[in-house]
Amino acid sequence: MAFYDGGPQLRAHTVRTLDDRVAILKRMVWLGDAAFGRRNDPVGGLKDPRMRQIGLEVTRGCPARNDTCELNAIYEFVKQNVRYTGDITDKDTFQTAWRTLQMAGGDCFPEGTLFLTRDGFEPVEQLEVGDEIHDGESWVPVMKTWERGPKEIIRLGIDNGNELRLSPTHKILRVPEGGTYGDAEEVQIANIRLGDDLLQPRRFDGAAADELDEATAFLIGAYLAEGCRSNKKKNGPQDYLSIAGVANRKMIRERVIEILRARDIPFTERTREIKLHARDFAESYDLGRTAIEKGLPSFRYGPKTIATILRAMEMGDGGLSTHGSNLVYSTISHTLALQYRVLKRMFGHSMAWTTLADHGGAGKNPIHRLTVRAEATRRPWAKVKSIAIEPEQAETYDIMTATGRVYLPECDVITRQCDDHSVACAVLAMENGFNTRFRITSNTGATWDHIYCLAGYPKNNPRQWIALDTTLPGRSKFGVHPPQAKHRDFDVTEP
Repeated sequence: MAFYDGGPQLRAHTVRTLDDRVAILKRMVWLGDAAFGRRNDPVGGLKDPRMRQIGLEVTRGCPARNDTCELNAIYEFVKQNVRYTGDITDKDTFQTAWRTLQMAGGDCFPEGTLFLTRDGFEPVEQLEVGDEIHDGESWVPVMKTWERGPKEIIRLGIDNGNELRLSPTHKILRVPEGGTYGDAEEVQIANIRLGDDLLQPRRFDGAAADELDEATAFLIGAYLAEGCRSNKKKNGPQDYLSIAGVANRKMIRERVIEILRARDIPFTERTREIKLHARDFAESYDLGRTAIEKGLPSFRYGPKTIATILRAMEMGDGGLSTHGSNLVYSTISHTLALQYRVLKRMFGHSMAWTTLADHGGAGKNPIHRLTVRAEATRRPWAKVKSIAIEPEQAETYDIMTATGRVYLPECDVITRQCDDHSVACAVLAMENGFNTRFRITSNTGATWDHIYCLAGYPKNNPRQWIALDTTLPGRSKFGVHPPQAKHRDFDVTEP
């Protein structure tokens, strides 16, 4: 039999009930692409000889009649080669097992999307396997990367002043109306509506536990806020630092002088600045020369160091809002503004970002103003204010992480990565002679929000059903059922 393979395809279907969804999944297991049209070849179904070949190859290393070994081999194969899934929504995309293995996922980030690493920000196209990024709760390794080619991009404007750009099938975590942080549900970007609340992280783990002495940390923050370096040869005789500041205004000048005197560092005190040789504060070489170039070299600081750096930055470039209840931090460095957001997140603070292009002040560079939300009104979500499809497609990339969660610092929200693992597990298990079921679960009891495959054990006379939930984060969870308030099981019988 000759099979047409026109490349990976995704199909959208409206699902009104659990039975609607399971019916689609069953047809994909048995019929593959033929589930969506009689004239289609059964690509990716049980009658596809390639799926039979893959299924037997996956279990080839198992001893004869060792059912446990075969199921574990199938579980590990899908977990290692295809990203996390978990999609129960009113409208979703579906793909057969063959398409899932082809694509290893379907959710894409446009070129240039920044991720938070321990050493700063890295665009998606430059991430490599083994890099550690933040997922909104902890640091996780990048396990796989893909180039996806040009795709349509949806742009969401959110009320923190930023924009979220993702492919239509990408999953975002949405807090339902009246819900709390723990009620967040996975929803495709294409199904987001105006007024929806998107999940934000609460508090970051730091990138390291190493602490600088308080004086060095303060000088770093003071330089980021008020410093610049002369454009001379590094360590040359005229390579000087200038730290601006007027006496008795913000007290940053007084603290810098106190530190310099304690360290016996020579300096010149002028009316509006303090001048010293750059070699006496070598850390400045990693902080940028002028205001627009400013930024930290990494996030590898302990919490005490970060708190001191922030205090000095805010003494120099911070102030109260018009209403006097919120701290407002300003800078012309986009990198430093983004770093400030991350540093404040490490202490659980969210903020709104405004960029002023025509500000009427000195200089022509836009000013980034970050308003830190008051503690009493801190929220773990951001509201969608606008939705638009970009007029041109963008080059896209994708990654796989150990948890399936990704933090996007540019918009300060968390996304999920999802795909149809349940179909792939069912097909591979049935190609090896196992009976299978789909289990649909509810974590809270309020909505159906997850699906995974069960395999009957032993093959010939099943007495128990083994969980093949390859979506669970962390190391191998073969046979482990996720937490659930309720569930329903559906036998994968021939449609």
